[in-house]
Amino acid sequence: SGRNLPVDNVTWRACHEFVKRLNAMLHESGQLAPDRNFHLPSEAQWEFAARGGTQSRGYAYAGSNDINGVAWTRGNTNRTHPVASKKPNELGLYDMSGNVWEWVEDYYFPYSSEAQTDPCNTAKRDSQNRVIKRGGSWYYSQRERFTPTYRYGYYTDVTDSSIGMRLCL
Repeated sequence: SGRNLPVDNVTWRACHEFVKRLNAMLHESGQLAPDRNFHLPSEAQWEFAARGGTQSRGYAYAGSNDINGVAWTRGNTNRTHPVASKKPNELGLYDMSGNVWEWVEDYYFPYSSEAQTDPCNTAKRDSQNRVIKRGGSWYYSQRERFTPTYRYGYYTDVTDSSIGMRLCL
């Protein structure tokens, strides 16, 4: 626990309930315009941000080719660390690789071979009804899990200390 640690131990469903309540509270108080809403990023939005957006330098991880410079992994820790204690990516976003996995909006389903622009899969589901988490976490050491392209299908009502969230507006 700690004020600067990322949110963790939250299920995908709990994240959605939090977002729903947050938006309602902020709309009701007038702190958020009626046409604006916080939400989990789509898988495509998350990956675009992790890669560095239009500022991307093509790094293997979010912000560097050196995993230890940007990610907390099993190779360099055994716990969650305060947000922004590693180097940010090209967009100034911290912890897109490592620290905690981040839930995204999409259900897990194999990618389509068709060209798509900013897809978000909220309809097609695999037989296990899984959703996506991205970014890797301190709990793992396999380097491919920390790349911006790695996707992991997981269950909507399961979590642990290595899974959290990131919100978009």
